[in-house]
Amino acid sequence: MPSLRLSGVGVDLGDRTLFDDVLLHLHAGQRLALVGENGAGKSTLLRVAAGLCVPDRGRVHREGRVGHLDQMLPDDGPPGSGGEHQRRRLEALSASGADVLLLDEPTHHLDGEALAWFEAWLIASDAAVLFVAHDRAFLDAVATDVAFLERGALRIDAGAYAEAIARRAAADAAGVRRHRADTARRASLAGAVQREGSRARSVGTFDPRYADGTSKLLAKNRAESASNTLARRTRAMRARLEREPPVAKPYEDRRRLGFVARPADRGPLEVVTAHDLVVRRGGRTLVAGLDLYVRRGDRVALVGPNGAGKSTLLDVLTGRRAPDAGSVRLGVGLAVAHVDQVAEPWTRARGSGAGTVGDVLRSVRSDVRPADVWRATAEAGIPSAPDRPVDELSGGERRRLTLACVAVADAHLLVLDEPTHHLDVRAVEALEALLEGFPGTLLIASHDRRLVARLATQVWRFSTEGGLDGRSVVPT
Repeated sequence: MPSLRLSGVGVDLGDRTLFDDVLLHLHAGQRLALVGENGAGKSTLLRVAAGLCVPDRGRVHREGRVGHLDQMLPDDGPPGSGGEHQRRRLEALSASGADVLLLDEPTHHLDGEALAWFEAWLIASDAAVLFVAHDRAFLDAVATDVAFLERGALRIDAGAYAEAIARRAAADAAGVRRHRADTARRASLAGAVQREGSRARSVGTFDPRYADGTSKLLAKNRAESASNTLARRTRAMRARLEREPPVAKPYEDRRRLGFVARPADRGPLEVVTAHDLVVRRGGRTLVAGLDLYVRRGDRVALVGPNGAGKSTLLDVLTGRRAPDAGSVRLGVGLAVAHVDQVAEPWTRARGSGAGTVGDVLRSVRSDVRPADVWRATAEAGIPSAPDRPVDELSGGERRRLTLACVAVADAHLLVLDEPTHHLDVRAVEALEALLEGFPGTLLIASHDRRLVARLATQVWRFSTEGGLDGRSVVPT
């Protein structure tokens, strides 16, 4: 039977332990979701499991043919078409007959159709699957069990993702309650020990001035007896405190990914207006004769297959690309911030000598204050910022830096093209909170079904053949 077993596996990075004493047994038909923050070691653990990385400690045992999907797309893929290449990689993996599948962010770049195919294939497969994903809808649909990789340790929870998260939250809350109750009980017992000890010392002090001649000896004996009794009680209570170890306080992650993005003013009422719009790309018509209206406060999600023209339309609507016909008008004084799917703010900023996290934020808004730089990087969860060189950031940290740029941009309109790429689940949820609290206007192209369902007030659907389905684009 195909299986994967990790026994006491540990990996060090320099003088830091990435993870240690990992115990894992994966069997046929099990689909184990590996969840953790960016930098927790998920990709490294997958590479160790695949035999591509030798652990510093422990053993790895594999039975059956192993298929491994790396997170990064190879450089030999078709130009400008990541979803297509990712689907080809997954199709090749499905045809390989692998018994053990190790998948690092397999849903990256997949559109809805490809995602539906991949989900169905994976659920029907008898392979033992260990995978990393940030798409919560995908996790809910696919995972049979969840492994949390946190603070160097792996903890496995049985059941689907949403159930595991709920059980974990309930267990953490119960642990906090037990810790508080035990702390209060121990404080009460410690107080009693102190009081009884004080009484023992007080009672044991014999003052002959308050006893007549015949009762001095009796009074002294009584005082000593009472003192000894209280002293025994004090020792018993103290021994009880020492004998019962305190209930440990559950780990509380005080780091908070709390983005705040608020424009300096409300901005124009009419944000984007397009009339008789025609957009072509590569000889194909994406939009023909379409009228579009985006007003202040609209939250528009662009959904559809890869290559249908979502990114191109975003560029046209925001003035980064000219339409082939028709007109696009932006509101007077409109400030726009972009989070591109591929290009990042520092790509454009490097020409001006930007090399650190702080330089990148200042390239977005030159008058940003040092305090705002520190706050934005802390809220984005970027360690050692703002003096940290950009080249040292991981893929997830670079994506968080992009979101920090959005937070300091003071924009009326946020244009987000696949903003959840490379973000862990915690960061995706923080991004959702930022966007829910943003008082301006949103244009979002995303395959993240949960994000779209939570945020969008309008959905513009691109058809499978390409182009925009005009029936879903109506004035509000």
